[in-house]
Amino acid sequence: MNRPVARPLSGVIWLCALIAVAGCEGESESPKGTATGEKKPTVHVVNYPLKYFAERIGGQALAVEFPAPAGRDPAYWKPDATTILLYQKADLILYDGLVNPLLLRHSSATAERTCRSSTPSGPVLNQDEINQRLIAAAKEGKTVVRLNGGDPFIFGRGSEEAAALAEAGIPFEVVPGITAATASGAYAGISLTHREMASSVAFITGHEDPSKSEKSIDYDNLAAFQGTLVFYMGLHRLEWIVDNLLAAGKSPDVPACVISRASTPAQQTVSAPLNELVGVVRAAKLPAPSLILVGECVRQRESISWFENRPLFGKRIGITRPAHQAGSALARALELGAQPVLMPTIESHPPESWSAVD
Repeated sequence: MNRPVARPLSGVIWLCALIAVAGCEGESESPKGTATGEKKPTVHVVNYPLKYFAERIGGQALAVEFPAPAGRDPAYWKPDATTILLYQKADLILYDGLVNPLLLRHSSATAERTCRSSTPSGPVLNQDEINQRLIAAAKEGKTVVRLNGGDPFIFGRGSEEAAALAEAGIPFEVVPGITAATASGAYAGISLTHREMASSVAFITGHEDPSKSEKSIDYDNLAAFQGTLVFYMGLHRLEWIVDNLLAAGKSPDVPACVISRASTPAQQTVSAPLNELVGVVRAAKLPAPSLILVGECVRQRESISWFENRPLFGKRIGITRPAHQAGSALARALELGAQPVLMPTIESHPPESWSAVD
């Protein structure tokens, strides 16, 4: 399989159509079929934290140290029973446009990119087509890994995919992960709650379904909310969101920010008082995906911002070593904040005969 050039990661969910009980903790081997030899389609759903996973890549292909998913005891988290199994056993990987293709270098599976919006990098698929692709592959007995950005059970399509699988009679398991708001705030140096600043947090979609007959977002309540507001998918409606908050009585001086492409070397964070946010974001020309944060907790960024302060942050560095030897250089580049681009220019092979050496 041709490996894609590295690009940033926002976040990861795996929907894995596995055979029998593949991926269960404590399992080192997954049976390939039932007692009669018939393959049984099963879907295993795992939400991993929004994290630049390649940051943890070691020198060996599967020496990967993943943080434990939210809500799970790290002592119980066994990456060799889930992570390694998924990569090694996968026959097909359906990955979203937000997923860092560096993850694909750990698997020999066929990889297919799924996008629901127009892009030069891959075909556009609607949600029904993605659902049917998952179902068809699972029914063929394939081990299918579904990689997506963030936690698609929060303002995403995870529940729609799960419902389609359930309707098709394909069992699945869900392992919760970390949503974009939590991880993006941390990477921008902002905790969403703070004992002196905010005792609550609200997640709001910035892009309601346009087919809905009535809008369900109550800006009067949001303006009066004393905690942190986090708007998902609202970059293109930023002016509408800000105008509605101000019109409903939200203080124009409340701190606010937009975080673009969080957790990647392309991350950008722009902060301003709420009434100035639209202008500074427009001037910065921030790209999607992004999140909008409003509340006193945004002030923390002034003192605890860390990710964007790394020495090589935002730099693209070509790694020219052979792909199987690039792990250490790749890990070091990420550690310093750079975006590695795998571009092997040499290959090394053993000699046809060792007699001259002997």
